[in-house]
Amino acid sequence: MFILLCGRKKGDQAPGRKQTLPSRNQRDRETSAVMQLIQLNLNHCRAVQDLLKQTVRELGSEVAILSEPYRVESSSDCVTDPTGKAALWLCGVSVPPMRDTMAVEGFVRANVGGTWIYSCYLAPSLSLTSFSRIMDELISDLRGRSNVVIGGDFNAWAEEWGSLYTNARGRTILEAIASLDIVLLNEGSQHTFNRAGAGSIIDLSFASSSLSRSTRWRIGEVFTASDH
Repeated sequence: MFILLCGRKKGDQAPGRKQTLPSRNQRDRETSAVMQLIQLNLNHCRAVQDLLKQTVRELGSEVAILSEPYRVESSSDCVTDPTGKAALWLCGVSVPPMRDTMAVEGFVRANVGGTWIYSCYLAPSLSLTSFSRIMDELISDLRGRSNVVIGGDFNAWAEEWGSLYTNARGRTILEAIASLDIVLLNEGSQHTFNRAGAGSIIDLSFASSSLSRSTRWRIGEVFTASDH
């Protein structure tokens, strides 16, 4: 699980949403114009998704960038790609609504309060040709946009984000993002995926360079029941 704090426009809120008295943490975020995002692969597990609801309440998360959700409810607060494996969920109380949404195989995106947020999931079963095609579509949609946050499970290895070596998928990602003004947010070499004693770094977070200067990224320590 990864937690990102990034800037947003002051005063943004969702019209028509039920308003409640904000907590102290909520008031602090509104004052500093910060939006908190949580990123997690749910392994298509109901228990993980049920626990996520409690986690976002405890952390005060406003937007969830999700891979492999158990289910995505049909509502204006949720959007998913055609495979159902990349999703965005507005989980905050006063977060602005999603606008200009788009969903294609491998990723989904929306504008939330002036920030373009992308959720990606590229399955390990994809051929390199299919992987490259999805990356080309992603880069094409990103080109020309500012205030961008991208998160997801790319199932790719590269030394640049702490892997032991760089594979073909990793090189494809590195070559793709080199043409854009975005930077990798991952820090350190802690594994983002662990199973049966083996681990790797396959869950990645990116942001536009201007936004990255006001963005904090960290691996959460809250128990999620997921191996990501």
